[in-house]
Amino acid sequence: MANFPHNRIQPRYVPKDVIVVEVMGEGFYDRCRVRDVSISGVSIFVPHSFEGCNIDTALDMFFTMPDKQSFKAKGLLRHLGISGRPYFGIKILSFDGLGQEIWSNYVKRYED
Repeated sequence: MANFPHNRIQPRYVPKDVIVVEVMGEGFYDRCRVRDVSISGVSIFVPHSFEGCNIDTALDMFFTMPDKQSFKAKGLLRHLGISGRPYFGIKILSFDGLGQEIWSNYVKRYED
């Protein structure tokens, strides 16, 4: 539930729940746990080094939320980080179906 001290447009929060994201990009597929969330982005732990992954890579994502709701989204890889464990920072560009509503409702729980 911690707000990260980075200078960002929206605050990021560490979720209390397990959120799994399947990430598909050019030449890779990973099933990852979420590191932190914001209205416009997500960072995910990755189980490998960043070989072959470039900034501004387009990604397809499939989110499985704690209440078992799921949705698809498109994103853009914005940064690579190593802070104990390697992670990707992803900007969410669009959601399919009810994804935006599900995501917004989840993130807003941490704003109070």
